Amino acid sequence: MRIDLRNRTIECSVTALARYASAGSGGVRAGSWIARAQLGQEIHRRRQHQSIAAGAEYIPERHFAAELRVDDFRLRLEGRADGVSPARDLVLVDEIKSVDADAALLARARLEDYPRYLAQLRLYRLLAELEYGVPSHGRLVLISAATGEERCLDDVEDRPALDALVADLARRALLEAEYFEQRRSRLAEYAAALRFPFDDIRPGQRLLVDQVEETLCEGGRLLAGAPTGLGKTAAVLHPALRHALQHGAPLVYATSKNTQHEAALHCLRQIAGTTAAFPPFRAISLRAKERMCATGSLTCHEELCSHLRGCQNRITRFQLEERSLERMDLLPDNIFALGAAHEVCPFELQMTLTGHADVIICDYNYVFDPRVAMDFAWLRPGVRPVLIVDEIHNLADRARNSHSAVLETRDIRALEEDLTCGALHELLAARLGPAAQHCAMEWSALLRAIHDALNGCLHEASPAAPGVQRLEGGYPEGVFRQFAASAQMLNLRLALAGGGTLLAGEGSALSAFTRNLSLFAWLAELGTEGFEHYLTAEHGGAAARIVCLAPARVLARRYEDFQAVIGFSATLHPLDFHRRLLGLGDDCRLVQAPPAFPPGRRLIRIDAGVRTTFRERGAHAAAIAERIAAVAGARRGNYMALFPSHGFMRAVMEHFHADGVEVIMQEERASDARRSEIIQRMRAPGRGVLLACIQGGVFAEGLDFPGEELIGAIIVGPGLPAVSYERERMRFWYEDESGGGFEYAYLYPGLQRVIQSAGRVIRTATDTGVIVLLDERFTREPYASALPPDWAPEGVWRLVSRDLAADLRDFWSQWDQPEMKPG
Repeated sequence: MRIDLRNRTIECSVTALARYASAGSGGVRAGSWIARAQLGQEIHRRRQHQSIAAGAEYIPERHFAAELRVDDFRLRLEGRADGVSPARDLVLVDEIKSVDADAALLARARLEDYPRYLAQLRLYRLLAELEYGVPSHGRLVLISAATGEERCLDDVEDRPALDALVADLARRALLEAEYFEQRRSRLAEYAAALRFPFDDIRPGQRLLVDQVEETLCEGGRLLAGAPTGLGKTAAVLHPALRHALQHGAPLVYATSKNTQHEAALHCLRQIAGTTAAFPPFRAISLRAKERMCATGSLTCHEELCSHLRGCQNRITRFQLEERSLERMDLLPDNIFALGAAHEVCPFELQMTLTGHADVIICDYNYVFDPRVAMDFAWLRPGVRPVLIVDEIHNLADRARNSHSAVLETRDIRALEEDLTCGALHELLAARLGPAAQHCAMEWSALLRAIHDALNGCLHEASPAAPGVQRLEGGYPEGVFRQFAASAQMLNLRLALAGGGTLLAGEGSALSAFTRNLSLFAWLAELGTEGFEHYLTAEHGGAAARIVCLAPARVLARRYEDFQAVIGFSATLHPLDFHRRLLGLGDDCRLVQAPPAFPPGRRLIRIDAGVRTTFRERGAHAAAIAERIAAVAGARRGNYMALFPSHGFMRAVMEHFHADGVEVIMQEERASDARRSEIIQRMRAPGRGVLLACIQGGVFAEGLDFPGEELIGAIIVGPGLPAVSYERERMRFWYEDESGGGFEYAYLYPGLQRVIQSAGRVIRTATDTGVIVLLDERFTREPYASALPPDWAPEGVWRLVSRDLAADLRDFWSQWDQPEMKPG
């Protein structure tokens, strides 16, 4: 929707205008179940095909557009009606909607129960009358998503009523636009008073601030390398917040970890504290749907959940929006408590409040994961948000994971067995009685059909590697989409019959399988560009896989929803590689801020006397252990030794010995409590702890150990990803696409882990520490060029150590004087 108050114009779709027909969050949604959308699409297709087959003239997806006058505004309205049957003296307009209802609920349905659907129908009726010049008759076709039963509700309101409706909805849209414009005007004055949250702005921060401001003015994209200790969050947030508030645009701040939410909120509070002016902006921190469910059942249907049924009415009655909006920061704990206390869905309340927020802090999933991504277009009429992506080096892997899926015949057989004679069968029998057998039979038939389809794909595939069959053209179009729709239909039928909790707890296997099947079906429709479709024989059956090799295409499509995109991280070398990998486009700005600390406080050395390749690492394990002991013994303190794998780490540490050094080894499946215990032991400065851990693991990124909490990192090897079929296909794909397949698939991901690991040592401008790289590969191409330029401005050869012990002794001797000690 575009509303221009100055030129008195409105441009919008029927769907956008119809949302003003009822109270609520204005369409702001997240946590959407792909399966439900697929089911709705299948129901639409089936109903339209039936109407076409009936013989009378029937036009599905009929496009309409018209220009209308509402008061002194010019309204441009357009959309696609589900179905139109034109005749000489009357045009019949269908609005088809799938609803989560059984036969009894469907029988009680009235037009006024569905105000948005009814508004859509009447708007299409108005457009049809303007197009054909004859009166219209409307039908709201409600189809039960659970049973397929249909009920048609006729709408025969005359033309004056249709004209009055469009005028009323347009006026509501204008009132909202005027509210946001008035708020934007107030916030623009407030934004002008906001100051940078620190007295001194460092040169690197100034560079970032200037680049962010220019990018926002251009409506472009920026990829910024910002080293640890620079204060990059403030340097990005301050100009972005001011721009967003001045232009009435929501600011979306996406993070890879929930722990980064508090850091962003803390920075926003610091910025807000630079002025006593009012009104303050509002910031909301979003929590995942699973953690915002007050009942714990995740049965998100109004007829099945007491917290969701009538939710918007209770939000209005108890003034929950007004009470929440009294605070600057809208925290999930407060929202959850307020919603639960008034029997309101906390997640729905969170989404409602999102429409009032100026800053939205959320996980990557809310922006990029197709299963739960929000539609940010609804936040402000005609204004696209600004997107900031924190630690953007994590985005490529997250996007690959969220756009990959697997279906295993072993899981399908196990689920079918559970349905026929296992615990799930007993649960269905206890809840549904005689109906359980019929439901289990339908689910079993569906599972067998999916199993047969996977076997059929296996026969169509071609051998690509040992145990791997590749589908050159991808999985058959539409087949798995129909399976996903059927699974969702059966689940909804179960939920309606079982009181809403049947698909949670013990019955969650059906929900989990349906979600996985739905993602698989959705990905299958995207085609094979940047994706690999293949099958593997494993666990006594076949596994069908869709793997995202290159996420640039899907990410680029998502960026289009934002007026500007700012991505930043301390681990973005080389910048051009990340720009292409992340689909940011050739016109994306690239900037690398200088280090925030004096280079003399950091010693970087390469020991080329050891090798860590898979074939050679066993023979060099003892020598590597000696190097680690030399570093840890040069000065008492806390160190990390970072390895590419757990097996390699154990092989080396068997040879390790150093007096007075306490060794802690990262376990493969450590609990949160164990990880916290290790972190606390590292927090004791000068204790003499050596933490042996994994490059790219939980201790190698996102943790701060300032001062003498960590004074050294020994990085064992370049951390290249293990060779696999998927990684090799990724290499071939990038080689064909742009060259540099080895760099994209192996080198840069590996060196990114190295840079992350090294970043644990120097966290502030007063820290001091050593970084030792063990492997001769760091000294030769293409590895040497992939190291950050500020590590070796005169060439990588200056980092090569001929006597590591002497280098360490000389470096630490600088800090022997009390006034020179680090920290």
